[in-house]
Amino acid sequence: MALSTGASANFNPDGTIQKVIPTLRGVGLTNARSRIQIDRYSALQGKGIGIDYLDKNNCFAGWKTLFSKSNTALIYNKVDFGNEKVEEITIRAKSSKGGVLVVRADGKKGNIIAKVKIPKSAAWKNIRAQVLHAPQGVHALHVSLQSGADVEVDWLGFDALPWEKGAFETHQYRNLFAEMGYKQADIDRKVNEVFNDVF
Repeated sequence: MALSTGASANFNPDGTIQKVIPTLRGVGLTNARSRIQIDRYSALQGKGIGIDYLDKNNCFAGWKTLFSKSNTALIYNKVDFGNEKVEEITIRAKSSKGGVLVVRADGKKGNIIAKVKIPKSAAWKNIRAQVLHAPQGVHALHVSLQSGADVEVDWLGFDALPWEKGAFETHQYRNLFAEMGYKQADIDRKVNEVFNDVF
């Protein structure tokens, strides 16, 4: 039986370090409430899954994961969900054919965190879905294409994600309470309390 550490090193019972296959994943934990760049995977499963540039004319724009056909999967280790249960998943994706992505905790037989229907679209979309089973603590993500084909994923994340651009560019105001992890019902209740106290 192998012992696991908080970093990305695993030890055998005799104290030797297990061989590691290099990936772009890096070491350490990834916050579930951030944009998780799954192209920095820990492992790929099946033929028909790969990584490519978001924009081949601008290599600095980043990478995307390509699920060319169903029954392909990607594993992204060590995602920290913390103690508060997540309620929503967001996936930035597009697909020429559409499909359904399934996100599980800890492998292809793990609990289904969410099923996300990716519509047919030539443009990138932020697609949201309710979480079915919310994990707590640190888990590996198993992301698979259950049905469909040619689904491209830029990133995924849970609950209120940090904004990348300000109100001047987006024409929207930030909800800092949501970004800090407060649930919308709690925010609404507090705003109403303050309003009623003042007026």
